[in-house]
Amino acid sequence: HSWILPFVDFVEDPCPFNLADWMTLRERLNCRLALDTAAPFHAEYAQAFQVKVIKPTMESARETVALCKQHAIDYVFTHNM
Repeated sequence: HSWILPFVDFVEDPCPFNLADWMTLRERLNCRLALDTAAPFHAEYAQAFQVKVIKPTMESARETVALCKQHAIDYVFTHNM
C-alpha cells in the first residue's frame, strides 16, 4: 500500500471514530485522516484528524469552518451521502 500513499490526499472515516484508534491509524498509515459528521467536532479530537468533511445539509458550515480555522484543520465540502 505504500506506493499509493503519495496519491492519497486523505482517508475519510477509516473506522468508527475513537480518539485512540484514530491516533494509531494516523501513525501507521502516515496519511491524513478526515472526519465527517460521524463524530462531534471537539477541540480534543483535533489531534486525531487533519481534514474535516463538511456536509452543509447536516451541520452549520459557518461554525464548522470557524472551528477548522481555529485548530488549523483543512476542510472540504460535500453533499449528504
